Amino acid sequence: MIARVGLSVVFAMLLAIAACERSNEQETPSSTTTESQKDPLRLAVLSPALSATLVKMGLEEHVVARHAFDTGLDRSVPSAGDETALDVEALIRSKPTHVLIDSMSRQSVAYVEQIADKSGWTVHVFDLSTLDAIAESAKELQRLFAPDDLDVEEAIASFERAVAPRELKFEGWLLLLAQTNPPGAIGPASFHGEIMERFGVRNALPNGDRWRELD
Repeated sequence: MIARVGLSVVFAMLLAIAACERSNEQETPSSTTTESQKDPLRLAVLSPALSATLVKMGLEEHVVARHAFDTGLDRSVPSAGDETALDVEALIRSKPTHVLIDSMSRQSVAYVEQIADKSGWTVHVFDLSTLDAIAESAKELQRLFAPDDLDVEEAIASFERAVAPRELKFEGWLLLLAQTNPPGAIGPASFHGEIMERFGVRNALPNGDRWRELD
């Protein structure tokens, strides 16, 4: 959801890093540097929602590994699997400095944190379960990777205004499908269901968790 508000940023910090790299290359053209030395910020992003936000922040060039279902990043970025099948070898090969993951991927979080202790990675776990939590996660991404950037601050504020409670005066009940074969409907415990509630739209699944498969 944050991705849709257009977090469009040019980072002076990144420009400075790029300028330093160009200067070093000119001074020592024959020198060899490792990938981690060329890019001190290497992000393994195991959440499509988090990577979409980073893309809008202009940080996609630092993403070195992605979630298997990620469609926002370039396909050349290696996949590190998903919650059901984490590709640990691909994750290790990507040599990340930071690993970003959704807290709902509980088993993956525990496994990644174990590996991180041995590999020297910093793991950041984000709660994306509610609209308020999504906004807080975006603020944390800004604090970590784009501090004091006013454009990002305004984009987050725009998101919060966009999902503020309102009355759409929609009559009837809405069934929100995420897939059709078999039918899979969004429940009230998801942030999708929360949007419906804030907009005064009645969910055809008034009770239950985030997701329900239907016949």
